[in-house]
Amino acid sequence: MRLLSRPDEQDSLSEIPEEAEAKPEAGSGILDEKITRRQAISRMGGLAAVVVVAAVAGAGGYYLLQQQSKTTLTYWGDGVDLGQTAINEFNSETGIGIDPTAIDFFTLQQKLVATGGSGFDIAFTGRIRDIVKAGYISPIDVTLLPRWKASDLEPLINNPGSFLGPNYVTRFNYLLWATLGSKLNALNNIWNYDSVSYNPNVLPFQESGGQSTTLSYKELFNPSWKGKVALQDEGLTTFSETANMLEATKQIPAVADTVTNLTQDELTAVVNYLSPIIKTGQAKTFWSDLGTIITLMSTSEVVAASTWQPVCYGTRDNGTPCYYARLENGPFFWWNGDFLPSHYDTSKQAAD
Repeated sequence: MRLLSRPDEQDSLSEIPEEAEAKPEAGSGILDEKITRRQAISRMGGLAAVVVVAAVAGAGGYYLLQQQSKTTLTYWGDGVDLGQTAINEFNSETGIGIDPTAIDFFTLQQKLVATGGSGFDIAFTGRIRDIVKAGYISPIDVTLLPRWKASDLEPLINNPGSFLGPNYVTRFNYLLWATLGSKLNALNNIWNYDSVSYNPNVLPFQESGGQSTTLSYKELFNPSWKGKVALQDEGLTTFSETANMLEATKQIPAVADTVTNLTQDELTAVVNYLSPIIKTGQAKTFWSDLGTIITLMSTSEVVAASTWQPVCYGTRDNGTPCYYARLENGPFFWWNGDFLPSHYDTSKQAAD
């Protein structure tokens, strides 16, 4: 689920590249295989906030065990959202096992919708809108979550209006809450802010500990970096990020709803902006796996890219200077979480 946050909430990196935190351990395989954003977060701890140690243990797992005589819970995820530590902890506390099924992130979304909320006890998603619209979710009562503490949550969760415009607040609340403030559509267990990673030895910018914004997303389209730029290989991401920049700089009218829910005319305007730029060879690649983009930035084949935060850390770990920009008109907030399927009987939550 992607939204935009105010610039002053950017998680900038102020230390020099050699002092980067959260570097992958030797032998972690961070560059050895194609891995996704979620795998990167799993392997490079500290890059995203975690609401609870084990989302399953804190949410539907206990409910389902009380409601049904189960010895094993079926969990669908993308392979990294529910770690073995959480599985072991849940088993230790309950004596019940978890049978996890790993499905590619985008394929998982399609399967969750196609099944109509059946075939699993608990599932993970990063694309919840269609599932909510279809009614395949059972709300989770936060008062029954033993590890839910509002005081420990990201301020954006408790007060989205302090970060987001009215339309974004509406969208955020619709995706997260079944009943605002009391019943969740999903237990949001990881989130972060996407931005632009760049080589400060090439681009004339320096981060200053988050004290001020540095560059604009538009810098990715600066002809000076032609052939050395990378964009993300997903329409939702690239179009929404570009639309945000175009709207902020008044190159397109204010969007009717949000930049993650563009009208056809708005989408056409973004395509018309991007197409001639892409045709010049501005972008070296549209990337989707962490190893590839870190390699490209580490060798300086790419000097600026729309990225997840692990890209910056991985590039630094390879010895190449890299900063994570505090963007003008950004950054880009996203969250993922676990939900209960519609076949779960919510009327029994209180008793459970």
